[in-house]
Amino acid sequence: MRPLTNTLLMRVATEQDMGAVTRLLRDCIADMRQADIDQWDERYPSPDMLLTDIRAGTMHLGVKQGESLVGALVLDELQDAEWADVPWMITDVPILVAHRLMVNPQHQGQGIGSELMQFAETWARAKGYGAIRLDAFSGNPRALNLYHRLGYTDVGGVNFRKGLRRCFEKRLLSLTA
Repeated sequence: MRPLTNTLLMRVATEQDMGAVTRLLRDCIADMRQADIDQWDERYPSPDMLLTDIRAGTMHLGVKQGESLVGALVLDELQDAEWADVPWMITDVPILVAHRLMVNPQHQGQGIGSELMQFAETWARAKGYGAIRLDAFSGNPRALNLYHRLGYTDVGGVNFRKGLRRCFEKRLLSLTA
């Protein structure tokens, strides 16, 4: 088995990446549907939303050397209004939020999701954030397992259009700790 770290080249998405990101989203939706995971569809996340992420400079892409796009995620401070009643435990530090984690189905099971989240944590610490929050669809066991395995704490759930989403957070250790 190959190492699960330090295999991705990470960069911020540009508008020229929109076609590749849209294909990645389409492939992820098809893969989830095949696995009976009714999480994403044509309404969410929409191509307009992805373009907004790209234009804001918040979408980060993971590329394997010599290959095409294998993963993406969005990092910003935007917390959904539905999260207002979540009993968050970490409230004393700046919070970064991870959204729309995507891994090319042809590369799933290779540690790409873990590497994307490792990047998110490193990036967050470098930018002065003390914790990461995110939510994951309750009907997506792959995502739930990923966040549990990476040490994220499930602090409650919220309902969105497609159903219950579990809310996770993780305190980040400082770079000097």
